[in-house]
Amino acid sequence: MGTDIYLRTFSADELILDTEETRQALKFFFPTDAPSIDDMPVNDNLRAFAQALLVAGIDASYAMGYVEALFKSLRGGSPAKVVKAFGKKAARHWFKHANASNLMDAEIYTSVRNALSLRFRSDLRSFLAAAPRHEIPPTLAWRSCIDAKGSA
Repeated sequence: MGTDIYLRTFSADELILDTEETRQALKFFFPTDAPSIDDMPVNDNLRAFAQALLVAGIDASYAMGYVEALFKSLRGGSPAKVVKAFGKKAARHWFKHANASNLMDAEIYTSVRNALSLRFRSDLRSFLAAAPRHEIPPTLAWRSCIDAKGSA
């Protein structure tokens, strides 16, 4: 993969991934962020981001001329199912290098996954920062400062 990596943009009607598939795709690229990804709300922008990562990953893997079996590097294989299902449903014109027969059995090379993860980690952080947080209401926080006798 070259140093310049760009993600394709998708309109809402081009989005294929559902909420769970979006989370699985993001955890595939950012496994250390899995707990945060599980807690974040999934909207169309996040779905488009995950889908663009998959397109870039599949396309770059085929551009390199070889693909490492995704099944060997994953436990449970559920992200592999997402990648394969995505390849079957994806529009063929989204890809520069992969062809229709490649997409029926799509896989992503580990070095491609690592490069995309490194390049787009800050984008994931932006999505995480924008997600609503669970806050302790001020009343509860104030009451927790009162001792058992009722004085502060």
